[in-house]
Amino acid sequence: MADSVDRPEGSIRLNGVMKTYPGTSQPALHPLDLSIRGGEFFSLLGPSGSGKTTLLRLIGGFEYPNAGTVSVGGRNVTDLPPNKRPLHTVFQNYALFPHLTIEKNVAYPLRMAGVGRAETATRVGEALEYVELGAFARRKPDQLSGGQRQRVALARALVSRPPVVLLDEPLGALDLRLRQEMQIVLKQIQRDFGTTFVYVTHDQGEALGMSDRIAVLAQGEVHQIGSPHDIYLRPETPFVAQFVGKSNLITVADSGGGERSISIRPESIRLAADAAACDQRFEGRVIESLFQGAYAEVEVETRQGQQLFVHAPASSTPQAGDGVTIGWMRSDEIVLNGVG
Repeated sequence: MADSVDRPEGSIRLNGVMKTYPGTSQPALHPLDLSIRGGEFFSLLGPSGSGKTTLLRLIGGFEYPNAGTVSVGGRNVTDLPPNKRPLHTVFQNYALFPHLTIEKNVAYPLRMAGVGRAETATRVGEALEYVELGAFARRKPDQLSGGQRQRVALARALVSRPPVVLLDEPLGALDLRLRQEMQIVLKQIQRDFGTTFVYVTHDQGEALGMSDRIAVLAQGEVHQIGSPHDIYLRPETPFVAQFVGKSNLITVADSGGGERSISIRPESIRLAADAAACDQRFEGRVIESLFQGAYAEVEVETRQGQQLFVHAPASSTPQAGDGVTIGWMRSDEIVLNGVG
């Protein structure tokens, strides 16, 4: 079982790293510095084209930077190929050998490293038991479900005990139920082994639920790095506020007579009688109300012409056309800088 001690052998450091692909004028990744602690579950979150996969591939050695250095465990690995770096990568398509049994798939990294037959058998057995696939050792990959194949890929990644595991959208091919189950499995494995996980995803729920820290990327730049709590409750840019969770971006007057840009989450806005105690209040009408199960998402247009989303109790939801009062406390406002 892992403890909370930082593991230097699993630390990652990028200094001035940037990447431009041939034939393109804009960098896929602008120059950046990044430090990941050993034993950390670190997620790279962003939309398609944000640079998150490029960043992962630079760490893994599948791409080489145009400038800057990549270090793992304090060792400069910038010019080393993937098989010479102290890490393993798990891909979305699992990358299992279809002609090999599950136990031989898992044993492959040990065989390449020259580990003896007896030790290989022991470690493969332990890895398969850990991911609850010991009874499937003699099967082929096409005889397993998507979730089971993903567990095999994880067992293979961990059997050689690398200090770092890179995961490139590993749950993208699974349905919602399996993704939720595998999120729990991934976090438990990472915690138990104490391995550094660097996890690429465009799914904010995955990143918020599993990560120790998150880097939010857009257009090849890192907009913010922080804990899930900070990323969600204290976004630093309009892009982060809108991409991570739903957010209302509003321009309001400040005490000095100027204006400021703020973000206010739908769950922080109160309706009707609950709005009376708020120090920011507006009159408006309901444009649309969508039932979401535990709550209703209500779109309100204020008299000032701003359209805001509000989360209302499902038991007392206003309907389209209703006049409403909405409000929030200044303490719930998130002041944003002007970037992105």
